[in-house]
Amino acid sequence: MASWRMLIIAAIVLLVALSTVDAFSTTCSTSHLPVRARVSKSYAKSVMMNDALQSQSPTNNINTIRGEGDDYENIHTTTIATTKSRRDWMRSSSMKVLAMGGWVVSVTNEPRVAKATVMNMDVVNSNKIFVAGQALTKDEALERFRIAKKDLQELSDQYDAIASRGGGDGVRRYLGTVGVTSGLYGIPKVLKRLQEEALDIVEFTEAMNDLDTELRAADTACYSANFVEFSAATGSAQQYLDTAKIDIQHMLQSMEIMAKELPL
Repeated sequence: MASWRMLIIAAIVLLVALSTVDAFSTTCSTSHLPVRARVSKSYAKSVMMNDALQSQSPTNNINTIRGEGDDYENIHTTTIATTKSRRDWMRSSSMKVLAMGGWVVSVTNEPRVAKATVMNMDVVNSNKIFVAGQALTKDEALERFRIAKKDLQELSDQYDAIASRGGGDGVRRYLGTVGVTSGLYGIPKVLKRLQEEALDIVEFTEAMNDLDTELRAADTACYSANFVEFSAATGSAQQYLDTAKIDIQHMLQSMEIMAKELPL
């Protein structure tokens, strides 16, 4: 879509540019535009004298400008009017090109759904679907909580293999911060929905806040592991991955606390 839009814009700009060059060439050859500007005779005479000295036939040109003052005054003021008209015409043409480009962008820029924020049944199973503008039901939220807890347990049990195989981003895919295939994707929204279903809302809320903090910390550590070797930061990628492993273990503990407060 983006490349198609850019091709249309480029084609329009090219057509306008070609027509601009052609029209400008025509304008440059025009010498009978209305004369409105007035200049002093002395200034007009000095300009024409300079032109005559630089031409191949200075004698003829000098004789020409030695005529009546109105002659060379009108000739010079015609040149000024022509130049001003060209400038105004080029300015208006530039504004037309900009307006046309903006119109094309607005017409072709159709709103699209951000694929990174909405799950699709074709990609993952129906238990992981978020529907835009629609709140999760109690049963949907409970099922998503079970899946998230299961995926987190799998990440904790196989952490070393996952980190070795996929690095920081491999861990982040399990955390739900990269891609949409993990059960932990969108977990804050799920926990907010389940907050009112908790047996002890205070205990549940504290564990929910702890999970959010631990999730952010683990994600930051994994992200840093991807770039530490190419930055001025101290430490190694493995050190950041080890830090993330501890945060993930704490996440699992928070999930266990919340599970005890839910009717699973």
